[in-house]
Amino acid sequence: MQFGFLKTSPPCRSRGFSLIELLAVIAIISILMTVAAIGVGGVLGGK
Repeated sequence: MQFGFLKTSPPCRSRGFSLIELLAVIAIISILMTVAAIGVGGVLGGK
């Protein structure tokens, strides 16, 4: 699902969209999701 937009948008590769940038984006998304999960868990745990 995360790689679907890469296959449907070749201009990303012609612009020099590297694997390092892709990993960085995935890492940022993972961190945000982890923080959100901890936040939701804290709210549910508080109640």
